Amino acid sequence: MRRTLLLTTALLASSAAFSTPFGCGQDTDPQARLACFDQIADTIAQCRQQSDKLDRLLCYDSITQASQAHAPASRPSVADSPPTPTVPVNADNADNAFGFEAKALNQTPDKISATVVALTSDPYGKWTITLDNGQRWRQSESRRFKLKTDDLVVIKKGALGSFNLAKAGSNAITKVKRLQ
Repeated sequence: MRRTLLLTTALLASSAAFSTPFGCGQDTDPQARLACFDQIADTIAQCRQQSDKLDRLLCYDSITQASQAHAPASRPSVADSPPTPTVPVNADNADNAFGFEAKALNQTPDKISATVVALTSDPYGKWTITLDNGQRWRQSESRRFKLKTDDLVVIKKGALGSFNLAKAGSNAITKVKRLQ
């Protein structure tokens, strides 16, 4: 079963790889497309029958050169795309942009400090924290974390785009996500 699955996957991948360069995928007639794939398969079989390694390699190279001749003249690449505009960051804007790194490509501080102004808890015990700078953060993990209003907190960047909230003077942290 596993062998059949691997062979089917390889066959589908090879047909997709050859369909565009040789123009087989552009045929709307199923018979013409099948004939195109049969021609490619016959050419590969002829190459496989070559006993000399160099001749076999030259035969496969001729197939790839033929595919490059049928390939489109210009393919758009990532390097050709215009760069995404970035917003210049000043000191005031940097604190406001903290926590939205995935949405904007700019330089933000590694951590911020603020005072908790308001706290709400959802039915699962996760905090929604409002800070004195207007930012709102939600606890993203469901572990217990003691917090109260007027606590000084520090939010630091974590691994893989996450953020960690800690009370000032404490080693306990919890994962948070910025809401506003």
